[in-house]
Order: sequence, then C-alpha cells, then structure tokens
Amino acid sequence: PIDAAVAERDRARAELALAKQESDATIAQSLRERAIALRKATRDEQLLASARRVAAMSLQAYREGAIPLANVLEAERNARDVQAQYIDDVAAANSAHAAVQLFTLTTARP
Repeated sequence: PIDAAVAERDRARAELALAKQESDATIAQSLRERAIALRKATRDEQLLASARRVAAMSLQAYREGAIPLANVLEAERNARDVQAQYIDDVAAANSAHAAVQLFTLTTARP
C-alpha cells in the first residue's frame, strides 16, 4: 500500500506539473495575442484619422472644382473600410484582453 500511495503521489505531482506548464503556455499565448491586437487597434486608429483627413480634403477639393465626385466617393469608401477594420481589431483586442483576464483571474486593464 505504501508503494501504491507513493506512486499515486508521484503521478499526481506529474499531472500538476503538466497542468502548470499548459496553463503557463496558454497565458503566454493570450498575452501575445492581446499585445498584437492592441498594436493593430492602435495602428488602425492612426489609419482611420488619416483616411478621414483624406476624405475631408477630397470633399473640399470637389467643392472647389479640383477633383471629380468619384474621387470623393472613393476616399469616403476607403475611410469606411478602414473604420470597419478598426472596429474589428478593437473587438479582437477586447476579446484578447478578456481571455487574459480569464486565464489569469485578474481585473487588470490593457
């Protein structure tokens, strides 16, 4: 019985070590995904500001007769596309942050 108990204890320790390694790997992956998502959202925010400026300048140029309406519409479409990507990336960043919170059981903010 003592040998069986020792073997059971050793098996339990090995299972605990494996669970800790898997947990650490999951947390590390979640942290990497969150960092990537936050960088994308930051980049998209800058792109969106730029696309909105281009659309505004295009509209002004159209009002002054310098460019055709098609250019204005294209600039506005580009700004909407960038905004859609920004929304997707912010949602991904929020999801990644929630995963980090879940796996680490913390309430820290990004």
